[in-house]
Amino acid sequence: MKTFNLILILLYSICSFGQKIDLNDRLRLEFLFKGNTDDSGPLGINGVIHGDVTYTPDRYNNPNSAALFDGDMDYIIVPKNDKLNFGKSDFSIAFWFKTNYSGSQMMIMKGNDSPPNYAQYWVRLNSTWDNYALVFLAGDDFPPSSIVSYQYSETISDDTWHHIAGVREGTAMSLYVDGELVNSEVQTIENVDNVFDMIIGAQFPRAEYYYHNFFKGALDDIRIYARALNECEVEALFSGKFPPER
Repeated sequence: MKTFNLILILLYSICSFGQKIDLNDRLRLEFLFKGNTDDSGPLGINGVIHGDVTYTPDRYNNPNSAALFDGDMDYIIVPKNDKLNFGKSDFSIAFWFKTNYSGSQMMIMKGNDSPPNYAQYWVRLNSTWDNYALVFLAGDDFPPSSIVSYQYSETISDDTWHHIAGVREGTAMSLYVDGELVNSEVQTIENVDNVFDMIIGAQFPRAEYYYHNFFKGALDDIRIYARALNECEVEALFSGKFPPER
C-alpha cells in the first residue's frame, strides 16, 4: 500500500496553523493508478485508456503505482459527469508528475477551446502562453482570461517528482508547486460547465487539430475537489504528513 494512502485513514487533523484538514471533504475524483485507472473517489468514474498508457514506480518506488505516458497518442478519458462541472464555484486540482520533456504538454483538461462552447479548465506544463510556464486555467471565453501561471526560474521538467495544485477560490486563482504557493491572481469568475469528457495526458481536439500537446512522463495521485483547498491542505498533500512538516 502506498505511504500516501495511509494518511487517508486519518480523516481529520489540525495542522500547525490551526486549520482543520479533511482530505475527503468534497473530493470528486481520485486516481491512484495502482495498476489500473479506477477512480477511488466517491463517484467511481473509472478512466478509459487510449494508446499505450502503462504503469511505472511511484515516488516511493512502489511498482506499477503511477501512470506512464510515452507522449505518442496516449491519454486517459474520464467520462463526463455533472459532478465534475463547477460552474462559477470554487474547485481544486492536485496531482504528482514527473517528466523530462520540455515541450508544451497538457496534463489534465476538461472542456474545449473551439466555438461555440469555450468553457474549460486545465493544467498545462511548458505552455506556449506566458513564455513556457506552468498554467492553471478556468474560463469560458477565447482566449480565456481567468488563468494563473508560474514562470519557473529552474525547470520542473527535470525527471523528478513534483506536486502541483491549482485552486480557484472566488476571484482568486492560485498555483502551488511542491507545497509552496508560487503565484496567485485576482481574475474574473468564469463558468467552466461543459459537456465534454475529462482527458488526462493530452489536449482535446479543436477545429484545426486532433488530440495534441501530449504529456510525456508519469502522473500520479490525481485528486479533484469541489472546493478550494487551503495552503495547509496543499502542504499536507505534498508532504503526506499531519501536521505538514518539511
